[in-house]
Amino acid sequence: MLRIWVPFAGAPVPVTSTLAAMQLRTTAFAVVICAIMGGAVAAFSPVKWLAASLWAAAALHINGSVAAFEDSRPGGFENPDGSQSFEACTGQSVGRFWLQTIVVTLGAIAGGCYVQFG
Repeated sequence: MLRIWVPFAGAPVPVTSTLAAMQLRTTAFAVVICAIMGGAVAAFSPVKWLAASLWAAAALHINGSVAAFEDSRPGGFENPDGSQSFEACTGQSVGRFWLQTIVVTLGAIAGGCYVQFG
């Protein structure tokens, strides 16, 4: 059975049709929002549409990562009493989580700079 890593799940989880559909809808929604934001920026400035969309995606990704990390910490929204221990908030997983976040964010920023200036 195919298993994927889901942030803060603690371990890889089996892929079900419901999980795959939820992730697909969330991703599609984020792409549409970034495209709309990129189009709005491009309409009122000399920035290219795709570059603005990639920069919006970078901002959305870093914001979502910070929010997810803070919410899963003890005292956060998902862990108000501190009784749960999320894998991505402890030990070496913290470094992996932030490394992935930084790589994806910098990749989107670099892609936007390449489209705009390259």
